This record gives sequence, C-alpha cells and structure tokens, in this order.
Amino acid sequence: MAWVVRILGFGLGLWLALGGGLWANPGTPAELVSRGQAQYQAGEVTAALNLWQQAATGFAALGDREGQVQALSNAAVAAQQLGDWDTARQALDRALPFLGSVSVRRQAQWYNTEGSLWLTLGQPEKAIAAWENASQRYQAAGDRRGQVRAAVNGSQAFQQMGFHRRALEALSAVQPLVPLVEGTEQGAWHRRQGEVWAALGDTPAAIAAFEQARTLAPTAAERAWVDLAWGNLLRDEGASQRALDRYAQAEAGEAAVLARLQEFALLVAKQRFAEAQPRIPALATALEALSPGSFRSQQRIVFAENLAPLNREEAAQQQLNTAIAEAEALGDRRTLSWTWGTLGHLQEQRREWIAAETWTRRALQLAESQQMGDLGYRWQWQLGRLRQQQGDTTGAIAAYRAAVTTLNTLRGDLVATAPTAQFSFRESVEPVYRELVGLLLGDRPGQTELGQARQVVESLQQAELTNYFRNDCLTAQPVQLVNVDPNAMILYPIVLPDRLEVIYEIPGQPLQRFQQPVTAAQLEATVEQLRADLLDPTSADYLAGSQQLYNWLVRPVLTNTTVKTLVFVPDGTLRNIPFAVLHNGQQFLAEQFKIAVTPGLELLDTRPLTAQPLGAVAAGLTEGRQGFSPLPNVATEVARIQQSLPSRVLVDRTFTTRDLEKAIRDTPFPVVHLATHGQFSSNVENTFLLTWDGRLNIEDLNRLLQLRERDRAIELLILSACQTAVGDRRAALGLAGTAIRAGARSTVASLWSVSDEATA
Repeated sequence: MAWVVRILGFGLGLWLALGGGLWANPGTPAELVSRGQAQYQAGEVTAALNLWQQAATGFAALGDREGQVQALSNAAVAAQQLGDWDTARQALDRALPFLGSVSVRRQAQWYNTEGSLWLTLGQPEKAIAAWENASQRYQAAGDRRGQVRAAVNGSQAFQQMGFHRRALEALSAVQPLVPLVEGTEQGAWHRRQGEVWAALGDTPAAIAAFEQARTLAPTAAERAWVDLAWGNLLRDEGASQRALDRYAQAEAGEAAVLARLQEFALLVAKQRFAEAQPRIPALATALEALSPGSFRSQQRIVFAENLAPLNREEAAQQQLNTAIAEAEALGDRRTLSWTWGTLGHLQEQRREWIAAETWTRRALQLAESQQMGDLGYRWQWQLGRLRQQQGDTTGAIAAYRAAVTTLNTLRGDLVATAPTAQFSFRESVEPVYRELVGLLLGDRPGQTELGQARQVVESLQQAELTNYFRNDCLTAQPVQLVNVDPNAMILYPIVLPDRLEVIYEIPGQPLQRFQQPVTAAQLEATVEQLRADLLDPTSADYLAGSQQLYNWLVRPVLTNTTVKTLVFVPDGTLRNIPFAVLHNGQQFLAEQFKIAVTPGLELLDTRPLTAQPLGAVAAGLTEGRQGFSPLPNVATEVARIQQSLPSRVLVDRTFTTRDLEKAIRDTPFPVVHLATHGQFSSNVENTFLLTWDGRLNIEDLNRLLQLRERDRAIELLILSACQTAVGDRRAALGLAGTAIRAGARSTVASLWSVSDEATA
C-alpha cells in the first residue's frame, strides 16, 4: 500500500539577509553582496555563492562583523539551494561566534537560515528551536514580516512532526500581524493555515484559507503551492476528479512538479493505469529538478511506491537506490528508514520473503533507535505479515503486538497524519488491530489468547474514537464484568474480512468464543438492508435481516442461559443497528433481555447509577432555523417532560448556546434532553446540533456537558433529533465519543432520520 505524502510549503525558509545596495562602492564587500543578490535573483546560484564568500572574507578583513554575518548567512542560503549541506553548515558556523556583536535583525536572519537547513536535513525539532530564536529577535527588532515568516516556517516543522495543533498555535500567535505585512507574507500565512486546517480535518476552514491565499499570491509559482495544497485536500476528501482539476492549475515552480506527482499517485490509486503510464518518463525527469534535500528523497519514495502497481519494478528500485544514497549523504535517518522499509514492502509484494524481512528489520532497527514510532509501527506490522507468510505464527503475533503497543503509545500523534504521510485510519491503522485479533483467534485459542484479543478490541475502539475526534482525549481503565453486573453477559462481535468472531463473557466463567463464516462485505450488506427495511413502519421485511443477525450474533450463546442483561461492544457497521430489534422468530431480543450498548467497557464509568431525584434540562426548537424545517411536535415533547419531571426548559428564542450553558452549569438535574435538528456524521466537523442562535458543534457540546462537577455528572443524555447519527459506518462514533468525553453515563439517540412526531 502506497503512502501519499502531504506536501507542505517548502521554500519559505530561504530568505536572503538583505543589506548594502547597488550604490555600494565598486570592489567593496558591500558591492559584492549586492552583485550576489542580483546573481541569485537571476538564478545564478553558484555565482552568488562565490561572491558572498568573497564578501565574507572582505568584511572579516575590515572587522565588519555585521557585514560578515550577512554575507555568510546568504552564502548558507545559496549552498542550501545547491544541495551543498557541508558548505551551508560551515558558513553558518563561521558566523556563529560573531552573533553577539551584530544587530538582533541580523541574528534573526541567521537563525532563520539555520532553521531552513535543519528542516532540509530532516531534523524538524532543531528547525523549530532555530525559528523560535529567530522569532524572538524579529520581535525585538520590530520586524513584523520576519515574525510572520518565522511562524509560517515553524508551523511547517511542527506539522512534519505530526503536531498539527501546535502548528496552528504558531500561526495564531502572529495572526494580528498578518494584515500589517506584504501580500506575499499574507498569502504564505493563509496557505499554511489552510494546510494545517486540512490536516485537522476542518475542510470549510481550509478552503476559506486557500481561497484567501490564492487571492493574495502575487506570482504563478506561489499560486501553484496553493493549488497543490488545495488538491491534496480534495484528494483526501475523496473528490478525485476535483483534485485532479485543481492539481492541473499548478503550473509553475516546484509546486507544479509535485502536483504532477500527486496526479500520478491519484491515478494509480484509482487504477487508471492507462492514464498513469505515459506520465512516468516526464515525472522521472521532473523529480531531478526539485531542490536537493530530504524532501526530494521522500518524493522519490512516493514515486517508487506508485511505480510498483504498474509493474515498473526496475524504475522503482532505481528511485529507491537514489533516495538511499541521498539520505546517507544527508545523514537523514528518517528518510533512510522509510526507504529501507519501502524496499521491504516491494520485496513482500514479489513474495521474496527473506529479502523483504532483511530490509524490514533494517528499517525497524533504525526507526526504533531514533524513536520514530510512526515509522516503527509500520515496519513491525510489515514484519508480522512476513512472519505469518513464512509460517511463524508466534513470531507474527509478537511483531503485531509490538505494532499495536507502538500505536497505543502514538495514539495522540497519529489521529490524522504522520510527519511524512497522510494516511487513512481505515487503511493504515485499523488493519493492524484486526489482523492481530485474527491471528490470536486463529487456531484453538486459549484463555490467554482470548483475553489478549478482547484487549486489542478495546484498544481499537479507543483508537477509532481518538481518530474521530482528532484528539487523544480518552482514558481507559480495566473493568471486571462481575463488578458491573453479575447477571450480565458481554459480547464482543469482531468483524474480520473473512469471518465474524464473537468473544463473550459471563461472570464467574472463562472467556468463550464462536465464529460465523460470514464475510465483512456480507455482514455490511445485511446491516444496510435491515436499516433500509426498518424505515418502513408498514412492512415486516425487516424481520429477515433481524433474524439473520440474531442467528449470527447471539443464538449460539443464548441456549439455557440464565443471564438477564446483554452488553454489546459493537464493531464497525454493527454500531449502526439497534440490537433490541434482533428477532429469534418469535420474540425481539428486547423482550427477552435488558440490553446495553457501549463503545468499550474500559471507556465508560461502570459504577451503578447514583440514587437521586430525577429532573431534566429540556431544550428544543419548534420553529424553522437556518434553512431547517420547523419541528412543531417538540413543544408537545418538552411539555410532557415538564409534566413528568422537575425541569428547566429552553424553547426557541431561549434555546441559545449561552442559555444552555447556564442551565447545564447551574441546574443539578441528571437528565439533559435536547430536541432539535442535528447530525452525527462520520466527519466530526459535520457533526452538530441546531440552536436558536447557531450550530452547536461537537467540541462545544462536549464543553457544555463537562461544566458539571463529577458528583453532579449527567446520568442520561437524550438527543431527540431528526438526523442524529445518520451517515456511514462511523457515524455512531460521534454519539459514543460525546457521551464518553462529557462523562454522560447513558445516551439515547436515533440511528436514522425520524419525524419529530415520532420522537415526541
């Protein structure tokens, strides 16, 4: 499986230290600096480097430290542009002893150049430190443009490390200065902001930033960077043709080369091989035109990964060999590990297991030695697959366990992207957990294997919620079922590609399991049909699906059972069905048992409910707002609550975000009932509840629900909304996560669109 690199805005860090001028005396060091600037702007970088080196020598002879630092900083910029890292480092080191005797502006420019060098060498941590030093000095010098530039560059380094929130914070810190600088800097700031919003999953904010950046970009090359980032966003959103159209608009500079590479990768991903094949020669040539450095090497890896599906193995091998040579010359361990691991993956595809394992172990050893967990888990996963192919189940399980342990450690950093790649959770994280469960349950598993498989399922549930919220906001504590309900059975249905596994536990008994020979595709089709059939209240067609799911999920364990409660920890598409509707041919499951559904026993507070007087905060809309239709029956719904319980009621104009916040904070009632239009989507940014004065997004809702002290926690959250949790297989994650993050003990909501008359 190929990675798709999220292209960041390279090139912003190379900023000449200006000074002197064309009016400088001929033959003087200042005149050499000016001539160097002219040569550099004309593309004669080698000539500029030579002139600046001469100028530095001249300034040194005059004892002019200001001029010497300026010339050496510029020489470092030119050397970076030429890929001569040693010369760049030497120039900066020669200037370092004199920093204390030059202006803070000159110091800032030196640190800015050093940050660019560190980022190019694949060391973003050191780049961030350099740009923070630059920012402090630009601020002292009153240089707003420099402050904005340093923030833009620093955010890029943060994002490479996977710290997207910190990248956004770096940009936000200089936001008041942005309107005060030139259009070029404004455009660069907006583009970087768009890239960060895209990584955080806020598509509307990202597009707004890209539109602003494109308007401000003064050159075709700068607009191309915007189009490239915009195309990447559309690609990640699944809008493939729109992404290709946007890439096509990137026609100048390095961004144009990268856009062509992204077009190629997208065509390969969509198996449009006939369109991709003719692009290979031009792409191979264009890659050589990219600025030397880690970034170009990483593009070679992406190119190689996309050549493999086209049976261009020799060309892929050549690109990877070149990437290795470049990474070794740079001392770039990250790119080196990535390249070695990719070679292992290509060998895996050729079924050359021994060679694949050699490269994989080499990549893994380097990743582990440098604590690069985002790469390490991939090579652990790859090693597990290779061990399994060679018949070593024990070794495979050990490698998979290591991968899951690494993922659990990295959970906060891998919610959306890794430093060098944007991957899909479903393609590059979720399979690690599922494949490990499949191995553990493969051949007569004992109690140890069953317990480990259950723990992996709990970890997967937490990882999915973390990915959904893009925030590692959840904590898990082991729970003993007997301490929750001695009369309950807990069932973990686990959806694997080729079968359905069900682990179940009854208090006082060992873990047990059974499996059904039903594929993930068959299960999903059955669930979708059941959901569709349930929408017609006049038909009994739903019984076929509800009985089939009953047979698959619970019939094998309900013979002669004495349990009174069934607790489901649903997986995948099973989150989107009401388990109460399962039918044994005579009765619904809800007629036989109490039913509870939880995203994971370890994620929720399982203490018994506190005995306390019932009361409710009840809020809702009856009038149409923001293009949504009126909900006249909400008035009846809220009135019935008032008749039944002491209540704090907010309806229509009183149902504002501010009033709801005050009601939840000040009213100790344990029930919160919200009757309004809403949407719980698979995309957290499209998840909201409608209030009179706006939309309450999931972060705002969580914040409101957390206003209570723990001893006054919300026991029951009711979301009586028209489209609560409608969507795809991950839509219900919004419901589960909201309850967990807010501390709500139980949540009731509809799993598809219902009328307000029905919910009233």
